[in-house]
Amino acid sequence: MPYKIKDFNQKLNFLKEKMSFIDFVNKDGSIHKSISWLSLIVLRGKNGEIKKLRNEFIENDILFTDFIETMTGDTYREQLNKTLETSSEDMNYFCIAAFGEKEIIDSLTKKFSLWH
Repeated sequence: MPYKIKDFNQKLNFLKEKMSFIDFVNKDGSIHKSISWLSLIVLRGKNGEIKKLRNEFIENDILFTDFIETMTGDTYREQLNKTLETSSEDMNYFCIAAFGEKEIIDSLTKKFSLWH
């Protein structure tokens, strides 16, 4: 995988193809959109571990997204303001999702345990 793509949109489009997103339709005809047909592993970690992992993803040019405490409650504008007012050191991370080369991500996440 050519992971030195610097443009975020190029990375996202490349990964969307690799992730094989499909729609799952249930018995009632309700559509569950854009689920990857690939198996996805969910790991758990504490705030500090997720924060460190986030920095390692940045250092290794891994595409990721995270969900932080300031993204909860209130309106989206208030969430944006809360985020602007919170330093990186004070961020409370709930989760992080990464997309990239399995070998690289595995080496960075090996200390995490499976989420049950």
